Amino acid sequence: MTKPPPLADAIAAEMSVGDRCYHDAQRCAGHPCPFHAPSDHKMATWPRNLRASGLTERICAHGIGHPDPDSLAWMERIGLHGYEMHGCDGCCGG
Repeated sequence: MTKPPPLADAIAAEMSVGDRCYHDAQRCAGHPCPFHAPSDHKMATWPRNLRASGLTERICAHGIGHPDPDSLAWMERIGLHGYEMHGCDGCCGG
């Protein structure tokens, strides 16, 4: 996994904490977003958690954090790779 550049830290700080979203909807316009426009994936209704990296994860009924696919796509768009790895229990289908 690559280390996030300082810019990613600044972007993550404005993204969200818990269910509160701190980025403007214009910032993610035209793309799926875990907060403004979740895609139709099986975890879309699961509780969210923002990791220090800026990745939003979805918490399954077993308490395991699974990367939100919309958040993963955003990370890839800004050049951050390798965030799909997680301690999966199979709930996300990954």
